[in-house]
Amino acid sequence: MVTLNEGLLKLYRRILYNMSEALQPFLNLQLRTGNPTQKNKPLMIVGPSCVGKKGIINKLKQKYPNLIYILPSYTTRPKMNNEIDGVDYYFITKEEFNKKKNENKDLICIQEKDNNYYSLSKDKLREVANNSNNKIIIVNQNISNVDTIKDAFDFNYVAILSPSEGELRNRLISKGIKNEDLDKKMEKCIKEIQIINGANYINYRIVNFNEERTLNKIEAHLKEMYPHFF
Repeated sequence: MVTLNEGLLKLYRRILYNMSEALQPFLNLQLRTGNPTQKNKPLMIVGPSCVGKKGIINKLKQKYPNLIYILPSYTTRPKMNNEIDGVDYYFITKEEFNKKKNENKDLICIQEKDNNYYSLSKDKLREVANNSNNKIIIVNQNISNVDTIKDAFDFNYVAILSPSEGELRNRLISKGIKNEDLDKKMEKCIKEIQIINGANYINYRIVNFNEERTLNKIEAHLKEMYPHFF
């Protein structure tokens, strides 16, 4: 059995990051010709933790308040003072969450974090997709959850990636990830990057070197995917 040393492993990981932009023109061509855009097809933005997805989505909403609709997830965590129910999240109890999950079978992309649950609602997604022809619906999700939803709903996909493993590690640290949890979190992120780079359903992959550049790229891609809105 061959074991990669640490140097080769870091090189391999760096290649995974760099592949995304190098192959982007070919990936875009393949997906544009094989997966025609529908008018009310939601946009799912995926990526590992701490790559800046939420901040970028919020900036898009600020720039296009009448065009962008961010679909809130359900959560069982307490609402913070600056949060609005139905805008930031749909805040529900664990009992309500379990009922939606087990009885109504309404929840998909279920995640657990800090003893609280997060999930999308199938009913909410259908409702918004069927009644929001004048808006671009954005869903922020972890790539590991996409397999539970991509066959049931038709999405456009944009992946956000960190420029390097070191930068991703620094971002995790800045978000308060403890040292004892850092390696495990990094391993999870690397696996998510591998999934993203191997996923043929993703329309565009963007390396987030800085927020302004990433926003400009996403805007350009939105104009390609949703030309009737611009």
